[in-house]
Amino acid sequence: MYSENEKLAYVMNAGEPRKIPVFSLVNQDSLEVNSSNLSGKIVILDFFFTTCPTICPIMSRNMGLLQDEFKTSPVELVSISINPRYDTPEVLKSYLENYGALNSNWNLLTGDRERIYEIAREGFYLYTEENEEVAGGFEHSGMFALMDKQGYI
Repeated sequence: MYSENEKLAYVMNAGEPRKIPVFSLVNQDSLEVNSSNLSGKIVILDFFFTTCPTICPIMSRNMGLLQDEFKTSPVELVSISINPRYDTPEVLKSYLENYGALNSNWNLLTGDRERIYEIAREGFYLYTEENEEVAGGFEHSGMFALMDKQGYI
């Protein structure tokens, strides 16, 4: 447990704590979710894709456990698809159903592919890449990002 005198470690950029990038994407209900919607909330975020045969099912299972743990608290969960050509809102909604997470604090987002990759790489410093030589055709970081209520990563 941290004392009041200890501070969280933040992702830094040019000596300053890094803030969540400005973005606007669409969730599993075809509703816009943007960085402003997340302001004032604690956010746990990852990048995934629904057809991933490797780490994504593990990450999604863990997100499902987190959504159960934090369903009555001000924590929002966000998973952004790195395969928006396939991961439509309908596909994302079905994926959430498989994890028993409908009507929860967990949003799965999709949108413009290039913008999503920019958000991952430049906004969160998390690796994402399309690569036909790997299982599932995509590579990405298996890390989660945590944002505080002020939007710092």
